[in-house]
Amino acid sequence: MKRAFSAEDHQTLLSNAILQFKFAFAVTNLVDDRHFEFPYLGQFTWGHHARNHGQLKLSKDQEKLAASIFEHSATYILALQMDKALQDTVPDRFHSPDCDVRAAAWIARLIRNTFAHNPLAPIWDIPPEAQNKTYEVVTITKVTTDAVDGQPVKPLDYGGPLALLTLAEFVLTHTASLGSPEKDGLKAN
Repeated sequence: MKRAFSAEDHQTLLSNAILQFKFAFAVTNLVDDRHFEFPYLGQFTWGHHARNHGQLKLSKDQEKLAASIFEHSATYILALQMDKALQDTVPDRFHSPDCDVRAAAWIARLIRNTFAHNPLAPIWDIPPEAQNKTYEVVTITKVTTDAVDGQPVKPLDYGGPLALLTLAEFVLTHTASLGSPEKDGLKAN
C-alpha cells in the first residue's frame, strides 16, 4: 500500500530539500577557501566494512569536484521535491487556474525530468505537450522550452540557483495555503 503524504509532510520534505540546497552552496564556499581543512574521520566502520583516514580523505581538487556534484544533486532533489509536493497537493496542477502555480508545476517537472535519466549529465527532454512554450512564474523564473530541448541543462536555463531557491519557497508557501486534496476528497495528478 502506497503511503499518502499530507500537505504538512510535503512542507517538511520540501523544507529539508531547501536546507540541503543552501548547505550545498555553503560547502562550496568552504572548499573554495584554501585555508579550510575538512575534518575527515580517522576511522569509519559500518558492519564488517572499515576505511581509514587515508582512504576517506579527498584532495583539494577532489573536494572542489565533490562540492560541485553536491550542488548538482541538491538541485535535483529540490526539483524532485517541488514536483512531488505540487503533484500531491494541487489537483490537475498542469492545468491549474493559477498561472504561477501551473508554470511552477511545469518548471519543476521539466527540471526533475532532465535529471531522471542521467542525473550527473542532465539533458532537456521536453514532452510534446510542453514543447514551444514559455513557462514563467512572474518575478521568479521562466523556462522557454524550444530554446532548451535536447540541450545539456545549464543553470541559466531556469534562471540560476537563486531563482530555483525562490521557486521552491514559492511552492512551499503555495502548497501550505492549498492544503492536501486527499483530505478534501480530491485526487491530484
